[in-house]
Amino acid sequence: MRKTRRSIPIALVGAFLLAACAGNGVTGLSPADSPDVWRTGSAPGPVDMPTVIGAYGPAAISLDRTPGGLGRRTIAEYLHIFAAGAPVASSHDDRHAPGLATWRNPPTVRIARGTAAHLRDAATRAVSMINAWLPWDQRIRIGDDATPRIAIDTVPDGQILVDFEPPESWNLPANTSVDPRSIGIAETVTAVEWNELLSRQERRHMIKGHAWIDPRAGPRLLEVTLHELLHTLGLQGHVSAHRFPTSIMTPFTGMSRILPAIDGEGLLAAYTRYAPGVAGEDVTYQTLGAWTTETMHLRGDLTMAGTSVAFGVGFRNGLGRPWAEGVEPTVSLADNAALTGPVEWNGVLLGFTWSGRTAAGKASVVVDLPAMTGRAGFTDIESWAGNPGREGSGQDERSFTYGIVVNGNSFRNAGGDDGTLNGLFVGSGHEGAVGTLENGTLTAAFGTARD
Repeated sequence: MRKTRRSIPIALVGAFLLAACAGNGVTGLSPADSPDVWRTGSAPGPVDMPTVIGAYGPAAISLDRTPGGLGRRTIAEYLHIFAAGAPVASSHDDRHAPGLATWRNPPTVRIARGTAAHLRDAATRAVSMINAWLPWDQRIRIGDDATPRIAIDTVPDGQILVDFEPPESWNLPANTSVDPRSIGIAETVTAVEWNELLSRQERRHMIKGHAWIDPRAGPRLLEVTLHELLHTLGLQGHVSAHRFPTSIMTPFTGMSRILPAIDGEGLLAAYTRYAPGVAGEDVTYQTLGAWTTETMHLRGDLTMAGTSVAFGVGFRNGLGRPWAEGVEPTVSLADNAALTGPVEWNGVLLGFTWSGRTAAGKASVVVDLPAMTGRAGFTDIESWAGNPGREGSGQDERSFTYGIVVNGNSFRNAGGDDGTLNGLFVGSGHEGAVGTLENGTLTAAFGTARD
């Protein structure tokens, strides 16, 4: 096995990419379209006019199918560029060794020690946006801070380092040529395996990466960070702005607040349909397999005294993207003088299993005041091959229990079963609690009402 190094710069021009105005793709707390509504999750948003198909427990259940995804020919053409090793027309030399050099195991992103808060925020938001397009067990995580400005050869295997430094401080190999307009560059090291019996190259896979980003990128900072991280995840090279005008993987960056669908769906296909190092000639719409452009939207609505909540999951091509929302409380949970002792919220969980079966069950959230810790439990979960049925009519699924910690009006898991739980307390008087749950077997959202 031998290692190969690659550096891919990105330059700045005056033109801008169109930026979508809704749905930032970040798992966590973010404002929805209405100023008093808060939402958590990674889905682009619920269906405006949901089709109610029945009820599960206290929640009204809706199921809709909407078009809008990119077709398999488009996705295959996009990925073929990165797998083929051929350049596109640009001012950069984009030649690289053939093969789609993705990671065998999810890497850890480490941000340089001493990075300013707004720059750190760009890196964490970029990681969240990328993870929204990856299955739960293939998502990258952010580790401890790293030593600043180290050379790529000293980056530990399995890691991607992120440095926010002006180009004159980039610690690049002596023979690296950088376009003077560059505001970001990605260095990668891949392992190239050889079949000694056949004396030919086998597969390439990524083993380490380093993203350098100019902190003076201004409003383009988030897009440049996304662009360079995607390079380190295996999208080496650039695509044509003429053929893929919405992509951020063109040689020149504009300004975007989201990860465009072409890049997100391409990343999903790269990590779920192909093995690391797949050759360009093997990346076709036939080898991509079944690929739908239709999203299945499963939604729950729960009404309680004084407020209502909505929650659900969008599911397409094996990826579930959950969301939940409600009215922002007027004060933090700790400052709600009307609540004392353990407080409990109960309701419904909705989602999809890893195989695409619809799922539903019971959800409960309990918080000890004033300790601001508690637990969340999801029990009596069942699944169906089609629409969710009546309670007790589905196939039994496992239950999940988590310890939670509360910060203001949000909460997250802290111990318990595997998975990621993000939640919000909603309603002017904290009448509801909503959130999302993702683990290796289930992608779901939940809505609950205070007892």
